[in-house]
Amino acid sequence: MRAPSREPVTGVTGPLDRMVERFAETVERRALPPRRTFEARSTPPRPRAPRSYVSIVEGVFGSRASMLQFHVALGVAWILVFLVYGIFGVRTYLSQEVLHKEIALDRDDWRWLVVRTLRILGRSDEPLPPQGIYNAGQKLFAVVIYAMIPVVMLTGLVMAFRMPSPVVVGWAVVLHFASVGVVVSGLMVHVYMGAVFPEEKPAFFSMITGNVHELFAYSHHFKWWREVRLAEREWAGTHEGPVPGGEESGGPEPKASTAG
Repeated sequence: MRAPSREPVTGVTGPLDRMVERFAETVERRALPPRRTFEARSTPPRPRAPRSYVSIVEGVFGSRASMLQFHVALGVAWILVFLVYGIFGVRTYLSQEVLHKEIALDRDDWRWLVVRTLRILGRSDEPLPPQGIYNAGQKLFAVVIYAMIPVVMLTGLVMAFRMPSPVVVGWAVVLHFASVGVVVSGLMVHVYMGAVFPEEKPAFFSMITGNVHELFAYSHHFKWWREVRLAEREWAGTHEGPVPGGEESGGPEPKASTAG
């Protein structure tokens, strides 16, 4: 059985337009109900993924169409969760103070990126500039996430509901895959830097335990370490008894980080 013919997209004049049209046709064809996607072919289709991956997908979901439906349902649920997070948690999680700590890059951060890159390449032994609770690499990854999440959401909705036109759907496919690729690439670097580099192992395990050794905080996040110490001294000056979370200590003299 062949799917009912549909009108071709008008205004296709160049190679880029034809590529976008093919993307749109592919997305629309795969999103149609199964009874309309059976089509007799004189030659087998070209494989788009390793056969082992296709077998795993078909074993888990039953078919690639079911996997697509699951992906759409999961994506819509993900968007709804983020909307609740943004509406009710904007003052807590998206305040100016939080965003400043998470994504704002100061002069030390930009210098950290340069020095860190040169140290990885073996071209410099310069000490790393002092960092806050997040180093410049973590902040840069956060910027990428903040920028790509809206793109993934909007393009995913366009693809899922095929609106408003095939050409727009085609461009949404391109942007969706590109933005997800950027996020995954950044995540791979993020995990590698945190889990493989020996000097970053305490930061990796802190995601599980919620704690980090003070020496690591002093060496890698000196600005944050100093901020915590000053807050402890201020608290001790107005309250009696030990400081919650640890003993009062002046700590070593400030200096720039020399770690990895």
